[in-house]
Amino acid sequence: METMECILTRRSIRHFAADKEVPEEIIRELMEAVRWAPSWANTQTWEVVVVKNPDLKQKLSDTTRVNRGTQAIIEASAVMVFCSRQGVSGARDGVYATAKGDWSMFDCALACQNFCLSAHNRGLGTVYIGRFQHQEVDTLLGLPQGIESVVMIPLGYPVKEAKAPSRKALNEFVHDEKFGYRYFTD
Repeated sequence: METMECILTRRSIRHFAADKEVPEEIIRELMEAVRWAPSWANTQTWEVVVVKNPDLKQKLSDTTRVNRGTQAIIEASAVMVFCSRQGVSGARDGVYATAKGDWSMFDCALACQNFCLSAHNRGLGTVYIGRFQHQEVDTLLGLPQGIESVVMIPLGYPVKEAKAPSRKALNEFVHDEKFGYRYFTD
């Protein structure tokens, strides 16, 4: 699949074939895509916990309370919990280099996007789940101090295709030299 086709056709998948496992060699391939994501000064602050155990997936699902992706966690072949080491990305000698502070969320998002696009390229579905009780998940997964959960991404074989949501037109968000001057007029 070409890069733009992969970007344009990836969708959030919330229902998976619960009886179909993702082979280990594919999970390794997807983690290789994560490994090559860009990060601030190549700090690579992401950590990924792969969860397949049904009891633990249920417990992770319970931390979401009310979320459209709750069932996806249970049905998925595996749930990838992307975590990040805090206080490293965006800092030089312990001092943040920009007004944005810790860049770990940004770096983790780049790794997640590599993961999700690579999964889609292999015919797999994913969905980002960021609304959950993070401290509960951190405890469930035994995360050490300084490493925090960021997002859960269920992975599996989609039950059905998802439809594309509407998107803003380019002329609604691309500006020419200064904000408010449209780069595209059509």
